[in-house]
Amino acid sequence: MSPTIIASYPGSGAKMTWKLTRAITGIMTGDDYNHNGLVSKGQVVGIKTHYPSECCCDPDSFAPFLNVDQSVLLLRNPMNALPSYHNFFHEMENKLENHSTRAPVEVWIEWRDEHFEEHLATWLHVVKFWMEHHTYEHRIIITYENLVQRETGPTELYRLGKFVMRGDELANPEEDVPCVWDYIVNARADEGTRKSSKRSGGPMERPYSADQLKRMIDELKALKELYPGQLGQILDGYMRTLYRSQELIPDTLETVSEPIHASNVE
Repeated sequence: MSPTIIASYPGSGAKMTWKLTRAITGIMTGDDYNHNGLVSKGQVVGIKTHYPSECCCDPDSFAPFLNVDQSVLLLRNPMNALPSYHNFFHEMENKLENHSTRAPVEVWIEWRDEHFEEHLATWLHVVKFWMEHHTYEHRIIITYENLVQRETGPTELYRLGKFVMRGDELANPEEDVPCVWDYIVNARADEGTRKSSKRSGGPMERPYSADQLKRMIDELKALKELYPGQLGQILDGYMRTLYRSQELIPDTLETVSEPIHASNVE
């Protein structure tokens, strides 16, 4: 079995995508640390990684997978991916169960102001690396935002499944894909947990300063110039969300999200 790399900045929905991949293909997945022991046995359809992020990947562990011939790039708006990673970091730092606790807003703000530039750069580095590592014929782009929306999630999941299976049949017929998607994303029937984030302990919205919002917009504009055909529509959606947050700064500093459509053409 030839696996596919599933790459993302940490905090972009990798665990959910891992489960969706298993459900749609009927084949196990693994990660670049070989935690379940199946990667080294060649028994996985996908290998999850955060390479080349320094915070969540060991280059030596990933080195054997550099020659894997195709990849899925999983994207999430950095304004939401960074806080999601920080929640994970907060859990690890405080020895809390993974995906259980949202960091207090004041803790987020302190971490944000110290690490914002570093992690924005990491998000960009991950995207640029995987945009260049494989040609567009050997890479698809999936967005977290599309995966979790009822209107787009099943279609995005079907596209993901067909790509990683390399022409082989999926575990379920196409007409059953919406049920598979709902089972993992909405019902969370595989876990017995509620819909949406499992984390508790504070508001989901994470504030940014005006300068930080502008920095993200400027970097996304530059990234769009590098990959207008493949990333343009996605990044336009991310920037619209950032522009709306700029308008809300005097009041609530809320974040909003919307479906965005990936393109796999030059």
